[in-house]
Amino acid sequence: MIHSAVLHIHKNLNQYLQASFDEQQDVVVVSNVTEHDGSPVAYANNRLVLSLIRIEKDTFPQAKPPGQPMGHDGKRLLHFNLYILLMANFSGERYSEGLEMMSSCIRYFQRTPYYDHGNSPDLDRSIEKLILDVENIDFDQQPGVWNSVGGKCMPSIMYKVRMISVDDIGVEQMPGRLTSTQSTLQKQD
Repeated sequence: MIHSAVLHIHKNLNQYLQASFDEQQDVVVVSNVTEHDGSPVAYANNRLVLSLIRIEKDTFPQAKPPGQPMGHDGKRLLHFNLYILLMANFSGERYSEGLEMMSSCIRYFQRTPYYDHGNSPDLDRSIEKLILDVENIDFDQQPGVWNSVGGKCMPSIMYKVRMISVDDIGVEQMPGRLTSTQSTLQKQD
């Protein structure tokens, strides 16, 4: 579910920016800016980089109407928030191009602050809605954020993505990866 949510955001933002800047190649990549050994990720150079930097249990999910979806055992579903960081990984003469793309990214999410099946028919059926909110990063928090992504400070914006609920019944099979688990992800209103 996390994979589907992040890739859905990536795909839609990338398509918008490709059309806006008349680009054929990906403008946005889902990646780190550095490898684990500290070397730069080559295909992330001169691109907007989208990284998932935090998964958080939502301890105060929005109020649900009567009849809220429950887990298979009658317990309430767990709700999670994802924190994604969009970074303009442009340098040298292309730095200002990165600022322009970052501005377009912000405009896009201002116009499209959520995805649901009405405005995004290809949204994974198990996700009812993705809601994106800008999350401020205080100056005191910035060094920790940049240490966690292994990069140097660059133009960026963080979004909190509210959406994921987890039930404790199994995901049947994910080809080539898992044969079974005891978690099923479901949607959150």
